[in-house]
Amino acid sequence: MKILNNPKLILFSFVLFSIMGCSSDEPTPPPPTTKSSYKQIDAEILVDGTLLYYTISLPKEYSSKNPTPLVLALHYAGEVTPYYGKEFLTVFIEPALGELDAVMVAPTSPIQISWTSPICEKTVMAMLNKIITEYNIDAKRIVVTGYSMGAAGTYYFAAKQPDVFSAAIPVSGMPQQDIIANLKDVPLYIIHSRIDQIFPFGEVEQLVYTLQSEGKTVELKAVDWSSHYDIAGFITPLSESIPWIKGIWEK
Repeated sequence: MKILNNPKLILFSFVLFSIMGCSSDEPTPPPPTTKSSYKQIDAEILVDGTLLYYTISLPKEYSSKNPTPLVLALHYAGEVTPYYGKEFLTVFIEPALGELDAVMVAPTSPIQISWTSPICEKTVMAMLNKIITEYNIDAKRIVVTGYSMGAAGTYYFAAKQPDVFSAAIPVSGMPQQDIIANLKDVPLYIIHSRIDQIFPFGEVEQLVYTLQSEGKTVELKAVDWSSHYDIAGFITPLSESIPWIKGIWEK
């Protein structure tokens, strides 16, 4: 990322990223441990003048004859390039959620530092509708997940599109305050570190208690060993959400 030399700009950058639901620095992605067994396809869609780049991963056993789950993966902050979501898909989502045998899609945020805007919502939903028409997607098994900035986006899409997503898995992030009251119907599996230095664990724990007290379906997976920037440490915790996801789908 570019370094800001002006102290006022540094402070502004930190405050802005905090408001938008992400940190002022991007998490460090782990190197790929194995060659992807997914077929990756880069694509783009133009929605009312806004160009959205995205990468689709098709599981090895994908068949157009069988309805297939879909995972929407929202990347963290960083020096965003056209297919920035592809790296996130390859090094984090595929290793963690590969056992779902789902079609996975990772768009790149069209406005750089946020997923929580009407522009993002409109373009991402247009992308999802396009994928649903092009592939045999089981509309009852669509999951949204994301890391840091992507976690804020996960909460956002769960609140804004409850009829689309069967489950939401935010990792290492918090929702915008005005979103919390609208987290009504989509089950949540929240993954967060006790030593997260950007979003205090106590605030996430309080959010979980609040939502559970309102009768919402919420699970909290606490991670003890990884900081906010150690994304590799969250691969296993995310993979441990698979039985929970399947349980939601079976209801």
